Amino acid sequence: MSSPRPIDALFISYFEDVDLWHNDHLHDQGVQSISGLRANQGHTTDDLTPEGRRLRQSVRLDGKLYNLPRFLSLGAHGTTAEYTRYHAFAATQLLGSYFRSLLEPLGYDILHVNALHRESVGELSRRVAPRYIMLSTSFLADTVRIADACQRLRAAFPDAALVVGGLVLLEVHDSVHALALKHMFNAWGADAYVVSANGETAVLEMLKREPRDLAQLSLKGVFVLRDGEYVEAGDGAEAAFPLDEHPL
Repeated sequence: MSSPRPIDALFISYFEDVDLWHNDHLHDQGVQSISGLRANQGHTTDDLTPEGRRLRQSVRLDGKLYNLPRFLSLGAHGTTAEYTRYHAFAATQLLGSYFRSLLEPLGYDILHVNALHRESVGELSRRVAPRYIMLSTSFLADTVRIADACQRLRAAFPDAALVVGGLVLLEVHDSVHALALKHMFNAWGADAYVVSANGETAVLEMLKREPRDLAQLSLKGVFVLRDGEYVEAGDGAEAAFPLDEHPL
């Protein structure tokens, strides 16, 4: 078996909690969802959470829950194995296309993955060995899934620096107390957090460095670990990157 290919950065747009639904194609069926929701069949119209809404929209066959992509896969192929053909988050996301167009001309080796889950992340770790993992929270509406994604990525890529960004992180940063935010950062356990709607400057500055030197960053809106505590890295401003100069 060949060794994983070294790359500069792995960008991940979405991390799925596959165990909300029945999966006849996974090797370890029946694993409990991190949210604990699939085990609870009692969701009603009173449950207004995103998870409750998703479960109300699911299809139950022989006591097993299928979301629409898995139901379509089952109907067309007789198995849930082809559900990504019908899954909105499995389509090519602009995050990866944009950062590839920005970074590859500078000589960086970049891989973008539209969607991962607890089993596919292990398969990917046998193929590539990134210096950095860039996890977007933009499609991860619940913080427990962010924590789960961080833990699984840490386990699969122990030598990589884990960087978390995205729109949900922006909203969390702006809506919770600073102390609560630090507790959340500690629970997720990333090496850095990018609280920016853009993030190009942060990514470029990180890739210039080895992961062990992340604490030397000096950028506003980037939180790094210094002396065991997450602090804002500095007051350096982001550079503007006009989209028309970096076409997809």
